[in-house]
Amino acid sequence: MVAYQKGNNLSRKDIVVNSNEHTASTIEQQQQTTAVDNYYDLLRNVSLLVVGAGGIGCELIKNLVLCGVRNLVIVDIDTIDVSNLNRQFLYRAEDVGRYKAEVARDALLKWVPKCKVTAEVCDVLKWRPIDLSKYDVVLNALDNIRARSHINYCCMRAGIPLIEAGSTGYNGQVYPIVHGITACYDCHEKPRNKDIPVCSVRQIPEKAEHCVAWARQLYELIFGPDNDNNMLHDLDIPQIPDVDSITDSTAQKWVRDIFEYLFDTQITQLLTLDKVWAERQPPRPIKYPLHDESTSSFVKNGVNPSSISDMCSDERSNTDSSLFGEDLPPTKMRKTGNQHMVSHCKPTVHEETHNHSFGLKTMEYSNNSDISHRLVVKTMDELVKQFRSALLGFISHRKNILGSAIFDKEDPICVDFVSSAANLRMINFNIPHLSTWDVQSIAGSITPAIAATNAIVAATQVMQLIHLLTTRHISPGHSADYSLLRDKCKFVWIKSAVAGSAPLTRGALSSPEPLDEPNPKCAVCQQKVICVELRSLDDWTLESFASTICKMHMGMTMVNIDFDGRNLLDAEFMEEDESYSAKMQNTPLKQYGIVYGSILMVTCLDSGRQEEMQILEGLSTSADKFRLID
Repeated sequence: MVAYQKGNNLSRKDIVVNSNEHTASTIEQQQQTTAVDNYYDLLRNVSLLVVGAGGIGCELIKNLVLCGVRNLVIVDIDTIDVSNLNRQFLYRAEDVGRYKAEVARDALLKWVPKCKVTAEVCDVLKWRPIDLSKYDVVLNALDNIRARSHINYCCMRAGIPLIEAGSTGYNGQVYPIVHGITACYDCHEKPRNKDIPVCSVRQIPEKAEHCVAWARQLYELIFGPDNDNNMLHDLDIPQIPDVDSITDSTAQKWVRDIFEYLFDTQITQLLTLDKVWAERQPPRPIKYPLHDESTSSFVKNGVNPSSISDMCSDERSNTDSSLFGEDLPPTKMRKTGNQHMVSHCKPTVHEETHNHSFGLKTMEYSNNSDISHRLVVKTMDELVKQFRSALLGFISHRKNILGSAIFDKEDPICVDFVSSAANLRMINFNIPHLSTWDVQSIAGSITPAIAATNAIVAATQVMQLIHLLTTRHISPGHSADYSLLRDKCKFVWIKSAVAGSAPLTRGALSSPEPLDEPNPKCAVCQQKVICVELRSLDDWTLESFASTICKMHMGMTMVNIDFDGRNLLDAEFMEEDESYSAKMQNTPLKQYGIVYGSILMVTCLDSGRQEEMQILEGLSTSADKFRLID
């Protein structure tokens, strides 16, 4: 057990071994202190990048600084929300609305003023491999698969070790990634897991699943018991009127107030976060219709219901419901592009009816064998009606569970509320929305974030970092690195339950396994990168690059060039379109955003050969305009 002497100025000499074994020799104590000194020196002199300052990130950066790290960069684009405060301990109520990276930096500097901590608020998807080359190790603390994959790609290209981590509920995993030695993040296909971690769905939802998680929490916030763990518990939702004396006008006003608060006021407040929307599409507030049966007010406010419907039909990706674990029942289908969409027939159930309890129009919720209405992607006007009727239907038909309701995917009122609220939020954030069937499937698979799991995962990350740094410090050679990594570094699973029944054979909650070797077919870590050193980027256009370097020196014929996920040069267009060809011949590389360190994907259409080419600039040999470096 390591103890620290009391005092404000601690040094390594202050570290002593406090052992219950009084017979322990002085030599053994010195050996343990020396081991501590070694990793302290390693951590003190290393430059680290932590990506993400959320649940795992807060625990991680705290551990790093307390273990001796003195050069740290924290990156996160998110702002602090009240729902973060119960598990992200670096943040306080007065920090709500500020950027996580900046608040985390300020908190660390209060603890260790001499520590060099830098905060960056940016979108990591814009990074290039060269941007990470200045760090010794990168530590991921992200909950976004796309961002994690991109960081993995940049680290593999830059040759920087990465320590990957993640958690879902009570489970988690940690593993180091070293290019050429271990499997990378993309070496194995990610399993389709129905569990959805609810971490960053309040402010910047990117997928329909995030909006569904938000809507489910909203249902329990409005109709369920008080729960400080509800991620939306701080929202100032208009109170439900007294259901025993409610009038038609009071109920309608309550519905309007809730709608305007959720889909207009809250979204308008988010628009003030300028840095967040600098490089992504900002959300759009939705106005409540002036007349419930009309869509005219939507059109006046710039949100056209027909355009939303078109977006659903034309832009939805992978609408196959099997992704959500269910098979579509037989129904009339129509084909739209390459996708099969349910025919937009008129909903045949949930017709509005007069409720005699207090004179309101609500939905008639009855069992009906015709489920075609659940497969239809509704227009905005239909979603507003569904949202209104679900609210009124609850206070009419579910008064007995008011204050104790929890999500029930078999309750049609509950499902209609979650579906309409989720889809309206998708419209807010320009996300193609879903049918009620799809929302119902997703809503049953939401896992909360657990602070204890995050703490265990972060501690394991630091342990793996120390093993990695020690390994590379002792033996920088490739072969020795491999054997030491296999011995020291592990893939560590954090499990929610032990395996087995016998006391002596059941598994541990923390389960280390040997690291996997790279997948030889991995397109990320096994893709060879060719460096192209140019004397000056100003001397090159896309056409000259393709003809001189790709064709003459690399033996390609029909050449396509892609960069940053978009096609820059199309070989077939070059042959068919003279104006396109002229543009390619006259436009410098820099005008396409290509700079030092950019990586181009070059494809030969005839042979299928594909190469990644990294652009370098500043060739010292003036006689040559370029040089290829394998």
